[in-house]
Amino acid sequence: TPHNLGLATTYFSAEKFKIKQGYRYLGGFIGEGKEDFVTEKVLEWVDSVRKFIPLVRRNPQAVHTSISRSLQHEWAYLQRVIEVDPEKYAVLDSIIQGELIPALFDADEIPAEFDRLFALPVKEAGIGILSPVAESTLNHDTSVSSTDHLVGAILQDHELNLQDHDWSMNRGRWIGKQNKKVRYENIFSEVCEHLSPDLVRGLEERAKEGGDWLNMMPRYKNNNVLGEGEFRDGLLMRYMSEPPDLPTHCDGCGKKFGLKHALDCKSGGLITARHDELRDELCVVGTQAYSPAAIHDEPYIKPGRNCCNGSQVEAADNSPEQNSRQASAGAGKGKEGQVPAAMQGAEEELYTVRCDGRWDSRKRGENDV
Repeated sequence: TPHNLGLATTYFSAEKFKIKQGYRYLGGFIGEGKEDFVTEKVLEWVDSVRKFIPLVRRNPQAVHTSISRSLQHEWAYLQRVIEVDPEKYAVLDSIIQGELIPALFDADEIPAEFDRLFALPVKEAGIGILSPVAESTLNHDTSVSSTDHLVGAILQDHELNLQDHDWSMNRGRWIGKQNKKVRYENIFSEVCEHLSPDLVRGLEERAKEGGDWLNMMPRYKNNNVLGEGEFRDGLLMRYMSEPPDLPTHCDGCGKKFGLKHALDCKSGGLITARHDELRDELCVVGTQAYSPAAIHDEPYIKPGRNCCNGSQVEAADNSPEQNSRQASAGAGKGKEGQVPAAMQGAEEELYTVRCDGRWDSRKRGENDV
């Protein structure tokens, strides 16, 4: 207060201390002037987002990852530790919704019904860049609920129990998640009221269930770095829109080309290319888990074996443990129905042909069938 400020200035004048009414502490702010502190931070984040916008055209995945996994957590932390009017973040929210997200889609503007949808988490059919205005109150309420036992121990001077504190933290997080989940579901339902049934069904099946690629950290080592065209095409197909610059007709069958036809046409080679790409990716993953010699990109086909007289005998056992795999040659007669010369005069012997094509014989025992 101004009264305490005067007393402190008089008391500490000899020590030449610098007296302040508010000061930044652990990423937050204590004392007076927190509104000015939040305004200053918001302007810094606005400047940071604007620096990302020119980079979106060539590197949309990198920009999306930087903001969704890093930058937005900075203002989320400030919202948890400082309670201010959510409208303090309106400037930042307008830059995100009006400039950043259209740049990610390479569009001049985004339809009004999709503004609230894009501001949802990826698992709720959004793109993972949340609205600072809408999240402000929920973030602070979650923080207050999670730290009530700790704050009570400090202010009321009672003993701090770590088990109670852990229980309070877990309860606060769970309540916060449930409140956000209900809010996200309500927003999704309200948005779907203005969309066609086919689009709603596509959002429920594709956008909610197929967004893991947006949450992954892109790494060249994991082979999940997408180019600008791949990333934008993925965003458009996520929301049931066709990518731009598609050919008018299919080069395989000549029919009108579209996203559905590209996924169904068996003449253009796209289905085969999609299969081969998945096959190659699984082979790469398999070679990392096993030895490369144990991975094959085609199924192993057991070949037939040609015996000495030209007839074909199929190998009976293909296990690597059997060093001398044998196939019965009881019916292995020549072309004219004659017994081969190696077999003549040895009716009491059992003849087999080994995998190397050589004949092998042994006396028939009592236990042989």
